[in-house]
Amino acid sequence: MVRMLALGTDAVLLGRAYVLALASVARLLELIASEMRVAMTLTGVRSITGIDGTLLAG
Repeated sequence: MVRMLALGTDAVLLGRAYVLALASVARLLELIASEMRVAMTLTGVRSITGIDGTLLAG
């Protein structure tokens, strides 16, 4: 998801989201937020607006 945002997309579709949503929409949103926080922490980004193409290798 972070990679797609770095490439300049305005929206991202989540392929496995429908499976996770079977359990609970609230849980799904928690998982997505958690994955975004981890990716942003690993790349040193503090906000979604800081995600850009400089985060991508090569």
